[in-house]
Amino acid sequence: MTHGSFRRDDSADSLIVVECHPSGVAVLTINRPGSLNSLTRPMMVEMARTFKVLDRDPAVGVVVITGKGRAFCSGVDLTAAEEVFKGDVKDEESDVIIQMDRCLKPIIGAVEGFAVTAGFEIVLGCDLIVAGRDAKFIDTHSKFGIFPSWGLSQKLSRIIGPNRAREASLSCKPITAEMAEKWGLVNHVVSNGYALKKAIEIGEAILRNNRDMVLRYKSVLNDGFKLDLSHALKLEKERAHEYYDEPALGEMCPTGCKHHPLPSPASPAIRPAFDVLDSDRDGRISRDDLRAFYSFFSPTASDDDIASMFSAADADRSGFVDFDEFRRVLPGIGGYGEGLMEEAFRVIDRDGDGRVGFDDLKAYLGWAGIHADDEEVRDMIRAGGCDEGVGVGFDDLLRILAVDFGQKF
Repeated sequence: MTHGSFRRDDSADSLIVVECHPSGVAVLTINRPGSLNSLTRPMMVEMARTFKVLDRDPAVGVVVITGKGRAFCSGVDLTAAEEVFKGDVKDEESDVIIQMDRCLKPIIGAVEGFAVTAGFEIVLGCDLIVAGRDAKFIDTHSKFGIFPSWGLSQKLSRIIGPNRAREASLSCKPITAEMAEKWGLVNHVVSNGYALKKAIEIGEAILRNNRDMVLRYKSVLNDGFKLDLSHALKLEKERAHEYYDEPALGEMCPTGCKHHPLPSPASPAIRPAFDVLDSDRDGRISRDDLRAFYSFFSPTASDDDIASMFSAADADRSGFVDFDEFRRVLPGIGGYGEGLMEEAFRVIDRDGDGRVGFDDLKAYLGWAGIHADDEEVRDMIRAGGCDEGVGVGFDDLLRILAVDFGQKF
């Protein structure tokens, strides 16, 4: 199981390149300049996968997307159009726009040159947009007889107005950077070649704020944008009540704010605590996972208790708690994970001797859905630095649970 940050990939053959800055800004570059960054099916699958990985990476707070060379993205490579359109329309996991929409972290587009059709749709999937002075945004669906499926027909009119959107999409006339800024499509127009620099600066400014609130604020802004005003105001009020009722919030500071420092991703108990709760090993905690944990470790927890805990952690209201959300709520359950793990250890240690023996560990693994035979359980005990006769202590168990034995076996 890999829990580190996304690594830089600057191989000359990589068509999707990612570089993570120490500030927490990750830059995703479409790297096919010889074809004006036109997209093939494998590139789109890789981009979708990359957004999922970056969204889960605790070291990343903002994602900037840009294109290498003289175009941001010239759209889908028409030589592979049939493969792209037939494959992508129904496949959410490889749909770049769906994964961008699901990304909790702010996405900033840095646009130089052309953003055409699919490239334009990627731009519309960003939360903020910076454009070089000569940038142009073009919708060519009508020209080539391609039906839009990444949201351009709906998103553009909501940003620049229906009449302007109709003209841009039906005539295929370019929207210049100057027009885009005037119409509210673009946040900043900068000198050519400086869009990426400006986008990174904006990302770093965002990251100087409360990261938890940035994610929540983005979520309520974007979700409210899909509603009429009365329902959007109701949504804001509901989430405000949920936020201020959270046990993790603690005492409010005099100005009505509370900056939650995230526990270090290196803290040894965080990932094992998450993995203990993630009983089906799908990388996120569901209500069923939480209920299963408490039925095994704390049978007295009521459904209301579980619902309250889950609501406190599920910041984006997706119905699941990912690792980033879990790390944020840990201060409210004590010890950045150690308290949870110590409770789990006491229950796994059925005879109370302070050691988890072979039978104890095998029983826990069976509950957690990790299928391991006797020799594999012994391997785990050895991975904790112990032998079968002695069993493992609390620190040894953390070392064992830090290994993804579900993948290994």
